[in-house]
Amino acid sequence: MKFLLSLIIAFLTFSNQCLSQSSSSASSSSSSSSSCPEHYSGENCEILNHYSNFYYAAPPEPDTIEFVGIFGDTHNNLEVTIGGHNCVIRNVNYFRVSCFLDYSLNLYQLYDVEITQNNITWFKEDYYGPLIEDCGNGHFYMGACQCYLGWTGQDCNIEALPFISTITPVSIDGGIITLTGWFGSYPTEYSFEIGLNKVKIHFTQSDKIIGYVTQGPNGVAGNQDIKIYNSNNVLVYTGVNQFLYDSNLCFNNCFNMGICNNGVCECFHPWVGDFCSHTIDTNLCQCSN
Repeated sequence: MKFLLSLIIAFLTFSNQCLSQSSSSASSSSSSSSSCPEHYSGENCEILNHYSNFYYAAPPEPDTIEFVGIFGDTHNNLEVTIGGHNCVIRNVNYFRVSCFLDYSLNLYQLYDVEITQNNITWFKEDYYGPLIEDCGNGHFYMGACQCYLGWTGQDCNIEALPFISTITPVSIDGGIITLTGWFGSYPTEYSFEIGLNKVKIHFTQSDKIIGYVTQGPNGVAGNQDIKIYNSNNVLVYTGVNQFLYDSNLCFNNCFNMGICNNGVCECFHPWVGDFCSHTIDTNLCQCSN
């Protein structure tokens, strides 16, 4: 009985040692793989995981397409498919693969791409889109028209409605405001309203407006809506609470004749007044409207 018990203990000890060595070996292999440079794998980081991060698109009709990325020096059994259709290899090097697709694709549609070599497959869903040759107010990039500010649509030929991206706050007494965003090809056709106050426009361009607004309701600090109306007085944009009357700001920054201290102007000599708008002898005056 003692002999049998000794055999069982010896077997269990041996099994635990084997499991420990196996676990240690797997951990070492995993650690080696995880320490590989990006896009490489394997016990000795010898496997290149090829990929594409850009392409030169062709028109929808049969044509040559070029993929750019990292493809290495070995290209065994290289195959490229676009939307499930074989793309015949024309040329390949470390950074590029070009192929001829003898199939017509649909404009404005994105297709899955598979690139296989050395028994490794790189796959990207909705990756390739045929060349759109006229993007109007934009440029083509990676399967779609990238529209310039203020334009939209598949061909960037639809002008967007006006919108405001940023607007400078003013003091509770009002002041000069600067708006950025999109205000159309003819920005003078639009009018602006903050709360119940009309904005007096001094300068306009498609992406910038400079104007003047009077004090807010009862001269109290806080947020107000800003609205844009077209030439037919139709409301086309509302920025809810987008504008701020700030009690820490001074009217027109004290006309640059003083320092604003929490909403109070501390004037440089010889300028005086609530906004440093007059000199002591009152012969000079800073005017605003």
